Amino acid sequence: MRYVFCKCPTPISDHHPHRFHVANSLVDHVRRSCECCETCVRDQCGVCADYDVCGLSNQDGVITDVRKTIVHLIAGLGYGGAERQLQYLVTRSDAASFRHVIISMTDEGPLGAELASQGIEIHALNMARGRVSFGGFFQLRDLLKTLDAPVLQTWMYHAGLLGLIVGRMAGVQSIIWNLRCSNMALSDYGRLTGWVVKVGAWLSPKADVVVVNSKSGQLYHEQIGYHPKNWKLIYNGFDADLFVPSDDAKRIVLEELDLDENVNLIGLIARFDPMKGHDVFVKAALHVLKTHKNVHFILVGKGVDQANDDRLGEHLHVLGAREDIPKITAALDIAVSSSLYGEGFPNTVGEAMACGVPCVVTNVGDSADIVGEFGWVVPPRDANALAEAMVQALDLDAKGRQELGKQVRERMISLYSLDEMTTQYHDLYKQCSQ
Repeated sequence: MRYVFCKCPTPISDHHPHRFHVANSLVDHVRRSCECCETCVRDQCGVCADYDVCGLSNQDGVITDVRKTIVHLIAGLGYGGAERQLQYLVTRSDAASFRHVIISMTDEGPLGAELASQGIEIHALNMARGRVSFGGFFQLRDLLKTLDAPVLQTWMYHAGLLGLIVGRMAGVQSIIWNLRCSNMALSDYGRLTGWVVKVGAWLSPKADVVVVNSKSGQLYHEQIGYHPKNWKLIYNGFDADLFVPSDDAKRIVLEELDLDENVNLIGLIARFDPMKGHDVFVKAALHVLKTHKNVHFILVGKGVDQANDDRLGEHLHVLGAREDIPKITAALDIAVSSSLYGEGFPNTVGEAMACGVPCVVTNVGDSADIVGEFGWVVPPRDANALAEAMVQALDLDAKGRQELGKQVRERMISLYSLDEMTTQYHDLYKQCSQ
């Protein structure tokens, strides 16, 4: 039997203290119960449909946690695309079946604090970025032994290499790699990253499963020598309750930028990185302004101040890293992904579609498949083609833009839901922990 915490609002009587599970933490609690579940140990509440099953079992008076522990190893916990997908996964997971623990190779970062507030167990190895310390190496080994998890899932290259070596030392049953990119230009990222990618290809048969979030990502890694025992394609999932169409969002952002209500907003939400194509975006914006003066352009993401271009003058707004991405995204009239290479499944495109915002994307990774017939796809590095697509989107009348917004949101919900993503991960965890 499992403990159940009934959330019925009607308090009847105080019951004896017992332990129950709330967001991965076991705490003592005196329940204010209702008549429908006056005993603490029940399979479910007989009348109230709204209850949480905690994942604890009571066998002959011995209370044990019967959930499967899944450990996630990641380089850091900033506000990046992979990090957000990890957050969606662990906070939407079946808490009665899985206990998620996240280990950051560096510090906890802003997202780590957010995850901890949501009840997720966080550990930080505090290694310098790009370096593996002996202390962090053995701390990870000891953590994995203590947690005794059947599954270790690593996120991206550096965590994959470290996790495979230390995970095998610690006796982890199954190791899952999670690769998020496609055709990388490794020359833009330094010798260490290139070395890690090449060693990863050599060691890839040692991983039990390699998860990719795009067809192009699997093809690229196969071409550079990755040949694991098993590939698993799991598309990114998006929160259609968090990313929603909103007229208020645009009004608020226009007020923040001190702009008139008739201004059109075109945005690129991406960290400043060689692969993201900020320079191409700015060049395309200059072309658009030749014919459309009521357009302003927004850059959002870590480090984007480096992409500022005086030629756009007051028409460019560099907002930097923001925590209100759902609001910023919903405020856009057009969302752009100008990536030159490397994308697998760009989160910002899925988030914009969830907000009903039409997208202009470069044909990198799976971007063309994601938008389908409901967006504009142009060659990478072609500022003229990018500008022409922006103009075509701007020239839609109000009815056409509204209908397109409805279609892109419906497409996102039907193909890339959080429920579908988490279900596929749950099935994988069950398979790997048998």
